[in-house]
Amino acid sequence: MKKQDLYSRIEKHGEQLKIIFNLPVSTDPIKLCKTLLRIENALHAVMTNLCNTNNIEGIEPHYETVNNIRTGVWVQKETSEEEQEKVFDNFRKKIAKILGKKALSIIHFNHDPRGYAIKISDKVMKENGFELYRDFGGFGIVAPDFRN
Repeated sequence: MKKQDLYSRIEKHGEQLKIIFNLPVSTDPIKLCKTLLRIENALHAVMTNLCNTNNIEGIEPHYETVNNIRTGVWVQKETSEEEQEKVFDNFRKKIAKILGKKALSIIHFNHDPRGYAIKISDKVMKENGFELYRDFGGFGIVAPDFRN
């Protein structure tokens, strides 16, 4: 994909986000999308780690070793639901700071790491007639990666 086409798609998406979330006309749609994509990528990494290892850091279950000798003690570090909620709340705050508090009533986090992490439900997309990049289920993707 040519860089010009890429930026055209990003700009169009950003303009749609500005409409959906009532953002100021002066908001740069490219910067908006790039900022949201960084948050998307960070949240996606957390969701992948939780799926694969049951902890946010991605620490694989393993046998403990002392002086390069396996002790036979199985170590599995899990992130509690309370800790997970704190992390998710931090992501919500970042998103609300960018898109406004209205975003918190529209978006949700997808915990399945096979797809995008920040979505708008298919029901909300249909009810409001939002023109936004969607996945196969009709969910609106807040921060798609148009490079793919």
